[in-house]
Amino acid sequence: MNSPQDRTAKLPIALKAVAGYFVLAGIVALLFALLRFVTTAGAANSNAYEAGRQLGAQARFATMYLLYVVVGIGLFLRRGWARKLGWFLLAANTFYGAYGFAYGLSHGRPSPGDLVLSFAVVGAWNGIWFVLLCRRNVAQTVL
Repeated sequence: MNSPQDRTAKLPIALKAVAGYFVLAGIVALLFALLRFVTTAGAANSNAYEAGRQLGAQARFATMYLLYVVVGIGLFLRRGWARKLGWFLLAANTFYGAYGFAYGLSHGRPSPGDLVLSFAVVGAWNGIWFVLLCRRNVAQTVL
């Protein structure tokens, strides 16, 4: 894997697409997280529990999307661990992303129908990237 001809071999288009998606989605989400943190940093919150919950949610969001960038770079560098971590992140993001999508869709607490629709939409979107990560030419390239 470390020979010069392996490093200069062309990446499959599916691997380029998935790696580019991870990097781009991670950077955009981190910028939105930074914007949200900067705009809400001065807001006074008298409830310490609520403030801690918000800070924890923002930390989880930032950590997940920082890992997205790491996975994308790892895939561009053909690292096997990046593919496995990408699977985990897509599965975890399906859960968290569906709930976020449902709350945004219903402008508050979502109904069970909104949750089902959200899981279907986010699951289908992440499923596309999951299938591309499972392709044989991607698996052979990053081993």
